[in-house]
Amino acid sequence: MARWICVVMMCGCGLAVAADAADGTHEDGVAARKRLADWAPPGTDDYESSYARGLEIVLNYLGDEVDYDTIMGDSGQAFIVQGEVNSVNTLDGAVNIGWWPLEPMGINIRLNFLEKTVGRELREVIPSYDANGGGAYYDDPVSFYERWFEPMVTSSLAEGRPCIVQVSLWFVVTAVDEREPPFVGNWAWKVETQTTHMEPEDGYPQKMLAPGEPVPKISRAEADREGLRYAVALHRDEVLGERTGDRGAHPLRHPCYGRNWRTGVEAYGAWMDALRDTRRPGQAQWHSNAVFQLRLNRAAAIRYLNAMRERRPHTAGHLGDAARLYEEVVATLQSADTSGEALSSAEGRGAMIAAIEEIVDLESRAADALEMAADTLD
Repeated sequence: MARWICVVMMCGCGLAVAADAADGTHEDGVAARKRLADWAPPGTDDYESSYARGLEIVLNYLGDEVDYDTIMGDSGQAFIVQGEVNSVNTLDGAVNIGWWPLEPMGINIRLNFLEKTVGRELREVIPSYDANGGGAYYDDPVSFYERWFEPMVTSSLAEGRPCIVQVSLWFVVTAVDEREPPFVGNWAWKVETQTTHMEPEDGYPQKMLAPGEPVPKISRAEADREGLRYAVALHRDEVLGERTGDRGAHPLRHPCYGRNWRTGVEAYGAWMDALRDTRRPGQAQWHSNAVFQLRLNRAAAIRYLNAMRERRPHTAGHLGDAARLYEEVVATLQSADTSGEALSSAEGRGAMIAAIEEIVDLESRAADALEMAADTLD
């Protein structure tokens, strides 16, 4: 878990409704809670980002017409590569890059925009840096949950709305009980449609998000145009960090992620720096996870762009060019050797660095194509 968690986003809306529903005075609330308690969150046959998949599950349950690939594209998760500069997130002195893609930074900074594309409030709780959010979790996970997350989990379920919580991957919560941890629902990455329970070895959550009230949606044309421009900015590190330009161009919910996090070329640079550090090599599985999660992101980018081609034929050429470049990225990732044997040698680490350099070149060309596509949509 990153050490500098940002601000508190505690929404009080619905608390009065939750209180009324608790004593049974609102039949609609009672019915909504019963329907939620009887619901088994659906499984998936595909490897997917568990955060975006969890969002898709809970929003579709509430009647919002959303899909996984569009969430990935609109949020920028399909186009981001998450990495920290000057990271102190280390284990035995080595930078733990295996956590980088699991930190929900990519979607969290984009929630304000994503609300406009899905048409619903997206309320998360991120304990503040000043409140020692990260340290407090490790000191006492149960007290951390009770202080920061339990009120919103309780109110969300009382309103008949599922929520999602993260340990490392994300879990869809449909009810709570007296066990520890108390969450009933389903893992967002599970194949089975089922109701299950988080187990003690899963631990207590570090992050959470609850859907709120409906909000007006922007047009798909506006979402497409902004989605493309944001994808370009992510690659060029114009969203977070020192190269960030006009903050108003892409408003962020949590700009404080910019203290250490990067989203494009600089993140790839931090990854390569970790590979060059042969004195503190870290674990091969960290690099394997980074490769796997990046493949999920870019596979979603390809599908997102191909779907956009269908509805934006006048810029289909540029979108197709970008999609084909991301296909080459996926092929490069699939051929990368992240085995322990490979990454224990200078030759193997050098090969991984060369693969990342190739990916940076491919994605720079893809960003140029996306920029031209966005220009035609203006």
